[in-house]
Amino acid sequence: MYLVAGGDLVAVFTDPDAAAMQHTVMTGTNLDTITRRISAHKWPRVRARLQATNPDLTIVDARTGDDQ
Repeated sequence: MYLVAGGDLVAVFTDPDAAAMQHTVMTGTNLDTITRRISAHKWPRVRARLQATNPDLTIVDARTGDDQ
């Protein structure tokens, strides 16, 4: 999986090209953006930690099309 984060948005993708496109869009809007690879089995823990520490964060799981 690929995690792309910037501003108040975190998105996860299985397709590296989709993640690269998201990174480009976020960078183009002057966000300080990062991309990381993450294993699917670690994602639930990472997501829970992100939600606990950043309650206003928008998390989009593009693997299933759900906004979380």
